[in-house]
Amino acid sequence: MATLYLVYPGATHTRFEHSVGTFHLASKALEAIERNSKELLSRNGIDINTGRRLAVQLAALLHDVGHGPCSHLFDTFAGRNQQARIVLAEYSDRVGIKFSRWSDHMTHRLIQEGVNDYDQIPALLRRIRGELEGEGAQGAEWITPENVACLAVGSPSPAATDEGYLAEIVASDYDVDPDRDITARAVAGSSDGGGQSCYGLVGTYGTRGLQGKLHLVK
Repeated sequence: MATLYLVYPGATHTRFEHSVGTFHLASKALEAIERNSKELLSRNGIDINTGRRLAVQLAALLHDVGHGPCSHLFDTFAGRNQQARIVLAEYSDRVGIKFSRWSDHMTHRLIQEGVNDYDQIPALLRRIRGELEGEGAQGAEWITPENVACLAVGSPSPAATDEGYLAEIVASDYDVDPDRDITARAVAGSSDGGGQSCYGLVGTYGTRGLQGKLHLVK
């Protein structure tokens, strides 16, 4: 909620609270996919094992680490402030991305490789993978900086490019990010005029096959 708390002191929604909430909803989405698409997953030989599940959960926790101060309010400021826009535009041109995607790019970079001396995130992910491998957990190979970075910004994971639904849980038109689609649909209510909670919406998630790949549906 950026600076809204300055007007309404009770309206708090910190980045920490937001990230933990996204983590929780991503976990519920995975449970719904397992429940609603059991046969389809089985036919494709897919088991949402410890590694797959944790990769998505970690991506949910980290999906906004590349945002500027005050999150989306900073995006608005950067777009209107000439000096900030020039700096970000120059950076976007240098790394070959659209100006509107700079925060996603920074999120991906922070998770995959770090920036300058800030490399705690990829180091932590490698440590988690090592611990999973030591425990003999299934799917430990999913816990890599590159995989988690891709899932966090909605790109297909290099570990399984045919499993698009995993990336779509955190970043897509149907994602669980409370900032966007899911909250808007919950507030708007269902077609009969009654409200529907985020839990009810996430509980409808499943997968479908499309051009040889599995995608998220609700």
